[in-house]
Amino acid sequence: KALAMHRSEDLHSVVVTRKKELKGLQRPDVTAATIYLEQGDGMIRILDISSVADSKDDKAELKLDKVFRLEDTDPDLWIRRLWDNEEKYFVFEADENDFALVVAWLRTIDKKEAAVAERIIREKGIKKAWLPTVTLEKGKLNIDLLAPPAPEVGSILLKMGAGFDLAYKRFLDLQKAEAQAREAQIEAALERVRSRGMAMHKSEELLEAGEILCREMSKLGIGCLTSGYVLMDPEGKIGWNYTPHPATGKIMPEAVGIPHTETKPMKKVLAGWKNQDPVCVIAMNEKETI
Repeated sequence: KALAMHRSEDLHSVVVTRKKELKGLQRPDVTAATIYLEQGDGMIRILDISSVADSKDDKAELKLDKVFRLEDTDPDLWIRRLWDNEEKYFVFEADENDFALVVAWLRTIDKKEAAVAERIIREKGIKKAWLPTVTLEKGKLNIDLLAPPAPEVGSILLKMGAGFDLAYKRFLDLQKAEAQAREAQIEAALERVRSRGMAMHKSEELLEAGEILCREMSKLGIGCLTSGYVLMDPEGKIGWNYTPHPATGKIMPEAVGIPHTETKPMKKVLAGWKNQDPVCVIAMNEKETI
């Protein structure tokens, strides 16, 4: 499963598979499977699947995929204690105080999942848990048990950890390659837009340039009604839009003048232009108009 990863979303399915496989190895007391991954700048990604419902009932299930700053957590939180332990394999014993700290921490990142975790602990009367943990190259991997782990659990997790490390390296390589391909795609689109702009001899040709800009944005997967160029009049009241028609995507016969001093959205656009803001984002609801 780990070798089949292509997207960051696939990481969570690896956690789910690991939990199922451990249960299949006659470890029905596996209540959770978790992976912690270093993200850089002190940030940690946690991927967790927890459930102590019976195999026929998965309603009491917690699914977590969050990124958090480690130094912002309570020093006594077991996540920090796990992270600071550099042993290749170790078992952490968690008690009621540890559970309370985890629930309090969960409330800061996901109140809904915190409520699920609190309900699982309360309804199942969990007083103690054992967390066999393996140190990965970029993080930690562990499971939660309601009884002390058998000796074989360590060797199983070490093998799973080694397999995950190999797969995660491949995953990061794929991500890097995809990012480079995306960057090349963006550069190619920009070059086509630049080339058309450099070839212009008359302002009317901005209509064609606007069409190319709109087309290239669509090719990059950026959904937009239209895109193009706007030239403000000398008084800064009307913007002349050299854009394709929103309904057809085709060049309009002439530029369309839109007042920039009559509606709130356009006044914000005008203010952004006057301030020379590099980016101006205006959020509108269905009742608003330009």
